[in-house]
Amino acid sequence: MSASILIKPLLWLTLAIFLSACVANTPVSKAKHLMAMDQQAQGYYQAGDYANALEAYQFLSNEMKTEARYWYFVGNCYARLERPKEAVEAYREALVRRPDDAKAWHNLVLVEAKLLSQRMAEMSQAVPADHPLMLKVDLIHQRLNGVVFGEN
Repeated sequence: MSASILIKPLLWLTLAIFLSACVANTPVSKAKHLMAMDQQAQGYYQAGDYANALEAYQFLSNEMKTEARYWYFVGNCYARLERPKEAVEAYREALVRRPDDAKAWHNLVLVEAKLLSQRMAEMSQAVPADHPLMLKVDLIHQRLNGVVFGEN
């Protein structure tokens, strides 16, 4: 009899834990959690804490796979953290979900233009300045930097 006295409370406790887990995973509680995470991500981003904002936006982009906005912010975080290749990938993910997103296109072009400018600078270090192709590349590099960085 003493064994059954112990087993009944354990069954009730197990049932209570199971039911509380079910309640915690309702669509309403999940939506509230995602809204809180969105606010937290925005707070990190606005405070300039791009590493934490990145984690939060990555979580949101994984939870809400069709939402382009979160991929856009993942790209912005990567760009601000000087991780341009990852930024390009994230902007492309945003554009898969929303091909007409002008901001994502703009930022993608800027990041890729900066990468191109870096490649041209590397080329200038490796190839002699009097090489015929260098004259052309230097001209393109100057014009690109004028547009992207506001340099003359």
